[in-house]
Amino acid sequence: MYDFFYFFLGASQATQRSEGLGDTHGPDTGGPSRSSSSPPTAPSSSLPTFEEDSPYIPSKVRAAIKAKKRPPCSAREDMVGRIVDRCREIVPNLERHNFNDVALQLVRKWPESFKDTLPVSKHGSDSLATQMKVKYDNDKRPLSNRVGKENTAPAIPEAYGCELWNPALPHAHTNESQEKLMHELLGMAKLPKSKLDMRALLLKMKDSYYLQRVHINGSLPTEAAKRGRKRSHKEANNETQAPQGLKIPALKENWPFLFVPAGINIHFKQLTNVDFRDNLSRFIREEATDLMDYLATRNEVLARIKRRAMRVQDQAGESAILKLVGLLEMLIQYFGDEMKSFIRFTEVGIVKGNV
Repeated sequence: MYDFFYFFLGASQATQRSEGLGDTHGPDTGGPSRSSSSPPTAPSSSLPTFEEDSPYIPSKVRAAIKAKKRPPCSAREDMVGRIVDRCREIVPNLERHNFNDVALQLVRKWPESFKDTLPVSKHGSDSLATQMKVKYDNDKRPLSNRVGKENTAPAIPEAYGCELWNPALPHAHTNESQEKLMHELLGMAKLPKSKLDMRALLLKMKDSYYLQRVHINGSLPTEAAKRGRKRSHKEANNETQAPQGLKIPALKENWPFLFVPAGINIHFKQLTNVDFRDNLSRFIREEATDLMDYLATRNEVLARIKRRAMRVQDQAGESAILKLVGLLEMLIQYFGDEMKSFIRFTEVGIVKGNV
């Protein structure tokens, strides 16, 4: 699994070093020499070696090594984290070639457990080296490196990838005006769908994003975040340990439109700067057919589902919705889930509003 993902991440870097990695302990004769002003990095000889009984090798990885099998993904991640931490204790300023050396050391000792099954180069250690480098880079990410903007990525897993996790109170608003917007939206939720002004609804959802995040995150932004000052590590840690936000039932009671597609989409776009609906439409248009073709090669059941989906599309005409339903059915079958957990089936003549 890791070979598949890290194949793409490490391909370009590994290709650039494919000649120099043949003997990682030899002199570097290729490429320009490092500037004397660059931070000192570790030569191969100064990095630790890792044996099977090392405390940096988790028990599940040791068991896999003894059985000459590949370790579970979680155990491999644990091992990578321990090894990166150990290397950083010895040399703080690690570079890509350091991880290449360590990964190559492990692959040479235990090729059955760590050698790439999708090799980028002849060494077979590219995915492991890339995984270590990614772990090292992620650990070095600052809690907040944007001055004058909101706290975008606090050090908690749920915030990873978010652009606007903990927004500041908009300049044109107060806490009272945010509460007023929430109550106006609650009033709109009681109206029949035929009387809803969708443009006004979406605008109010967008303007009340600050209060939505306060209720979801469970804590108000610090004064430092409101003023745009970079937070200290102490402030960041205090916010990380803040109490959780509202539970789902209470959140649904306060923000009913967060649980309908239009409200979900506008909140998700502000949170991640990604328009889910547009991305999904583009994916269906450009990638869905290729993914269905691939899944159909995995087993006969998936191939049969694809043939049925294609017949339906031939009869009803090209349709993004029909293609999406066919793809979802294949994915659900591939991962061993049940259709009824993801798709609600109704009578043919039922009206959408009655579902």
